[in-house]
Amino acid sequence: MRVNDMVRDFVEKGHEVTVLTGLPNYPEGQVFQRYKDDPAAFSSYEGAEIVRVPLVPRGKRSIQLVLNYLSFLVSASIVGAFKLRGRRYDAMFVYAVSPILSAIPAVLLGKLKRAPVFVWVLDLWPETLRAVNVIHNPKLLGLVGKAVSWIYNRTDYLLLQSHGFFDNVRQYCT
Repeated sequence: MRVNDMVRDFVEKGHEVTVLTGLPNYPEGQVFQRYKDDPAAFSSYEGAEIVRVPLVPRGKRSIQLVLNYLSFLVSASIVGAFKLRGRRYDAMFVYAVSPILSAIPAVLLGKLKRAPVFVWVLDLWPETLRAVNVIHNPKLLGLVGKAVSWIYNRTDYLLLQSHGFFDNVRQYCT
């Protein structure tokens, strides 16, 4: 199930949904011209409010993709917290496709908002990085593993894509 379908289904079931995301730039790698021309047209989806934070567009090079991920992490944590100030939430939900680091803003906002954080783990980190030869350095993989452990241990509920994920995820939980 895609995240867009989940958003629509939550709204249809009567839930009030706010999506915190970045500027639309996937898959082209640059912010959509249609968004630049009319940002208000992108402020809701199927009855859910869309709150956008600035980020470095994905671009076409690997370094730009890394900057995109890191800029979302920082911007969603800081600008997102500012944009969501004064609001209460029953829960934070993360549809955790790669990278898992994108769950960090939800963990931080969950603490600020005193709301439980649900992370649906759809990809195994750092194992995926090793398997697709993105990172070879064992120390860097270990650092990513520590970040994964930090996230998992501060999440209230981990939802796993399959039973096969259980042992892998458990090794990062204390």
